[in-house]
Amino acid sequence: MNKSEKEKLAILKKANRLKMILPKYLDRLIAIEPKLADARILDSSQIEDLIIKLNGNNKETIVIKRATKLKPIKILNTLKILSDELNSENYFSINKLQELWLAEINTKFISENYEKIIEIDEDLLVVYDKEMKNGLWIDLNEEYWTKEGKTNYEFVYEIRIWGSKWTNKLLK
Repeated sequence: MNKSEKEKLAILKKANRLKMILPKYLDRLIAIEPKLADARILDSSQIEDLIIKLNGNNKETIVIKRATKLKPIKILNTLKILSDELNSENYFSINKLQELWLAEINTKFISENYEKIIEIDEDLLVVYDKEMKNGLWIDLNEEYWTKEGKTNYEFVYEIRIWGSKWTNKLLK
């Protein structure tokens, strides 16, 4: 099998994988943001190109904020500061789909719905600006610790913001 045939096979495998897993997530995402039904969805070669671009650009300052699930005020405040950036056309996905499905959409809905979106994926959501120079991830992790022989745990949101434009807004 030559290189071209291998590339075509890889694309077909990704398309088949997407066809198998997308229904599990898409209807639930559309219930949160109906505009996702009509959003421009990038094809697999476009996604690969953007991931390469992201990896090449992702050398800027990273800001990480954490907040417990019960008191997510730091996450909400961070999203509020980035409201202008989120209220524009960006790329959006969730962890389980991000290598297969990337939607170009106004991401304003993230601010009010990040908890619901993370519940769907049980992991994280991602937003990238159109130039792939700025972005954010919001993740939910379960943290454990032992105190006086008793194991405790809590759920913690973590938001990671990168790119000079978005991080500079947070560092002012």
